[in-house]
Amino acid sequence: MVLGIILYTVTGNISFPAGDVTLPWVFTAFLNLNPAAVISLGILTLIATPVVRVLVAAAAFFHEGDQLYTFVAALVFIILVISFLIAGA
Repeated sequence: MVLGIILYTVTGNISFPAGDVTLPWVFTAFLNLNPAAVISLGILTLIATPVVRVLVAAAAFFHEGDQLYTFVAALVFIILVISFLIAGA
């Protein structure tokens, strides 16, 4: 995100697509060093970090054979997914 702010400061141009910001646009524009895409990718990374952490925890608990914590981690992941679906509706 800091890189995006620096790019914006240097170029003075921050251009978002006319419609919704989509993942293909973010990755394509990121390769072109679009400041808006760099900032968007930073935000997506911040959003994805806890989700990935819950999945890794569930896998670790499953590997250790801890059924209770595997269930709890899976439940938290399901709640996260439902909240993303509700927010996107």
